[in-house]
Amino acid sequence: MSRAWTAFRVVLAFQALLAAWAALGGAGCGACRTSGAWIAPAGFALYAAMLAAALAHGPSALLFGGAFFAAGVHAVLAAHLWTAGAFCGLCVSTAVGAGLLAGLALACERGNLSRAAAILPWAVLAAVAAVGWPRPASALPGDVEGAGVRLTVFTQPDCPYCDRLRDEVLPPIEKEFGPRLRVSWRPAADLPAIRRTPTLVVSAERGARGGRVFEGLPAASELREAIRAAEVLP
Repeated sequence: MSRAWTAFRVVLAFQALLAAWAALGGAGCGACRTSGAWIAPAGFALYAAMLAAALAHGPSALLFGGAFFAAGVHAVLAAHLWTAGAFCGLCVSTAVGAGLLAGLALACERGNLSRAAAILPWAVLAAVAAVGWPRPASALPGDVEGAGVRLTVFTQPDCPYCDRLRDEVLPPIEKEFGPRLRVSWRPAADLPAIRRTPTLVVSAERGARGGRVFEGLPAASELREAIRAAEVLP
């Protein structure tokens, strides 16, 4: 048995464990801590089925095809987080694991190169159809170029907490931080599997991917603390 196939099964088992953790609510961001939304449970079902097939039947075209499909889906989900300025260690780990699986599948069989070329585009299209195309935040009136901290706010219509955030919580914070804070408003549909609105992402503008995610209406004191922490990120 080749080393590539052994490594493929190990990574597959790791992916199944990560997906199970996300499905049980152990994730740290609105894109993966879904509380009943379909993304994490569907990922666990896929990886669990692939692991069972790998252990029971060994290498197969269907198994390797599943690995390429998963890699395409994770690429789209990771792009959503990247364009939102969010960071989640679990999301990054599963995306890296999916990429490793695809690479190991290519190492296991040379014929998988043509299989990857056939499956990956369809996987990306399926993910885009399900969660939408990742779009970067566009400049809005009031946005400040070169601000130290970016606050991205995801809202949806008929959300009273979103109205409270806009009318009561943010105005004094925007006045306090002034040009050091850039606020962008985006529809919740731009980030898949958001479970509560408003969802806020606080991140540094200088390219750092750290920061903090708030699901639901945050206390003004917590939001101030997160913004100040983002200002001093390296």
